[in-house]
Parts: sequence; structure tokens; C-alpha cells
Amino acid sequence: MVREEGIGWNVVEIERGIFHHLRVASHYMTRKAAARLNLFSWVVFLCGWSIVQAVSIRVPEVKSCAFIVPLHPPKFVHFRNAIKSWTTIPTGCDLFAILTHQAERLELLQHLPNEIWTADNHTYRALSIEEEAPDQKPVWQSLLQRSAIITYKKFWALDYLKSRYRWYVVVDAEFQFLRPFNVSYAEEYFTNKVIADVTCPSVNNYLRNVNYASMMTLPPDLLRRLDREKLIHNHFLWWNRIPIYAGSHIPHFLSSVHYYSGFLVQQLTSSMFDYLMYEMYLLSAHDFRLHSIPDPENLFCNPSKKESIVEQLKLETIDQYPMKSTLQWLPCFFGRHEILRRCPTCILAFHFDRHKIRCNW
Repeated sequence: MVREEGIGWNVVEIERGIFHHLRVASHYMTRKAAARLNLFSWVVFLCGWSIVQAVSIRVPEVKSCAFIVPLHPPKFVHFRNAIKSWTTIPTGCDLFAILTHQAERLELLQHLPNEIWTADNHTYRALSIEEEAPDQKPVWQSLLQRSAIITYKKFWALDYLKSRYRWYVVVDAEFQFLRPFNVSYAEEYFTNKVIADVTCPSVNNYLRNVNYASMMTLPPDLLRRLDREKLIHNHFLWWNRIPIYAGSHIPHFLSSVHYYSGFLVQQLTSSMFDYLMYEMYLLSAHDFRLHSIPDPENLFCNPSKKESIVEQLKLETIDQYPMKSTLQWLPCFFGRHEILRRCPTCILAFHFDRHKIRCNW
């Protein structure tokens, strides 16, 4: 349960509210009216009315969006730049940094001296799994040894913050904001249920292994609904759009990939990509479809590289890439001006760690 004020339930306050409303209701009932009620109906009336009143003033409003950023010390410099862009652009979203243990959170304070930041009425907070979920220490210690802690942080945060936001964007620290979060683009994406992509002749062995490992986290009934051969050998959806999750999907998605049972955590490896799992889930559980564009001239596909199709883009081919209808991002090496000019749905630039010279904005 989230402990910060305004997030999560405060049981003590709800109990106080119930007793308060019981007293108020009793005060306004006349003796004559009370006498007409038998004991059972009187108790039912008071309890029902008071619970509704108490809960109605304590349930937090579901907010629009949250950005979740798994973080560790080597990425603090990039995250500081992301925070700077977040404070200067009215994103409309809260921002959460997810750290493994308390020592990391305290070290982050040396780079970002405020524990809680606010910008445009939205909040940034740093959370460590060790402090928020002490019972999970054996889990994250094991995942550190398997180099799978980053994916676990993402799933842990989605579960931890579920039901609080309509949309969740889960990104690594090497990004910067370019535009505010556009709710209409998110709604359009989840209404149209189309994942735009390019069909490649073949992806390399590394990508095939990632596709397979991510796909096989789904249960058999969902796997049967996928064209598994094509998804494994001819597509790589990672990085091709902003990793956005619908809040209403989170409980069923995490259950489908066996997060709650603990099986996913036991099997988790660095070859299992969280958003790739989610896109496979969308295709199988929510009737999303791929809008595949052939690439006979190999403009976008380069099977010899590990990166996604969007990393193969060149300025002269950006306008041909299917990015018009969904929340999008582009690698920072294109430059801020070109991204803003050529990609109207881009709200982020990413991979500031991989192109240090060309991305020195």
C-alpha cells in the first residue's frame, strides 16, 4: 500500500469518518422517527449511509497519467535531465522514480535534493522497493544476480500504483520531454486497437530470442490467439512507440503473465521485455491487430542490428514510417527541432545515453 499522502487508503481516517457520520446521522434523527424504526433497520440505515459518506470523501480521484522510471545510480545524471524537462514542460503527468533499496534513494537526493517535487500541479516522488515492500528483499536480491531487476521494478511499480491513473508510461531514465502528454492520442490508440509496424524479412537471433521469451510469458489460451511464427521471426515491436499501459488492463495483464503467482519473477531474465509482453497481451486479449507495412527496399529493417526499427530511421524516411496516429517518440540523435517538426505525435526523445555527441541538447 502506498504510504504517501493522497495516494492509497488511510484506514484510520476512514474509521474516524464512519464514527463521525454515525454521530451526525443520529443527531438529526428525531426521537419519534427513531422509535418507528426497529433495531435492525436503524443499524442498516446508519451504517450504510455513513460508510458511503466516509468512503466518498476518502477515495482518491483517478488521475490522468503517471510516468514510471526504473532507476539506479549510473543513470542519475540522465534522470536529472529528464526531471529538468519535466519541470519546464507542462506534461500533465506525475512522475515516479523506482529504486531498489534505501541507499539508492538517499544517493539520488545528492543529485535531486528535493524528496518531492511539484510542477504544474503534478508530483515527482522517488520510491524504493526495500522501503515500500520490505518482504520483497529476497526477490530483488535474486533478480540483481540475474540482471533482471529493471523489468521487475517496472512490474512492481505498475502493481503498486494500479487503479490510481488512467495511463502509465514506463520508460528508462535516458529520455526528455518534448511536449505535454496528449490524452486524446492515448485514447485513440486504445480505441482503434492498431499497432502500426513494419514487416521485416527476418530479424536476427537475438531479437527472435527476445520475442520468444517475452511471448511465452502468456498463458496457453492467449498464446493460441497469436500468429506466433510471424511475431517471432518478422517483427520486433520494442521501442517502436511509447510504452504506454492502460490502467484498466493492469490487474488482468499482471495476472496473465503470472506476476501475482510469483512464477514470472522466478523465470524472469534480461531477455524478457516488459512492454513487448504487454503488446503481445494486447494482440491476444484485447483484439489489437498489427498494421504491417512491407519493407521490400529495407528502408527500416536491418536484421544485423539489435535495435528496433525506429532506430534505423533516417531523416529522409521519417515521414514514411507509421507514426501519425499514436503517442510516439524518436531517438534523440535526430535533434530536437527535427523531431518536433517531423513527428507531430512525439512527446519524448530517448536514448540520450547512446548518442552523447549528437544528443547534447
